[in-house]
Amino acid sequence: MSPLLEQAINEIEKLSDEEQTAIAKLILKHLHQPISREDLLKLPLAQRQEILAQQAQAMLAHYHQNPEILQWSGGDVVEYEDAMS
Repeated sequence: MSPLLEQAINEIEKLSDEEQTAIAKLILKHLHQPISREDLLKLPLAQRQEILAQQAQAMLAHYHQNPEILQWSGGDVVEYEDAMS
């Protein structure tokens, strides 16, 4: 942990629970802000891949938890051989 972060945590611990909760919500909101396409493209490739992988996992979880979306699903994709072959 960086010294600055440690100092901030020590100061936050002195605050009321209500103030600590407000600060925690602000920090989490900031950390989860969406990134623009332009900013994403400016990042190194490895970092872009990590962000996209995290987003894909989040969407997968979202779709698996939403029964309405699961009902739209037609099931597995089945490939049939071309009848003309």
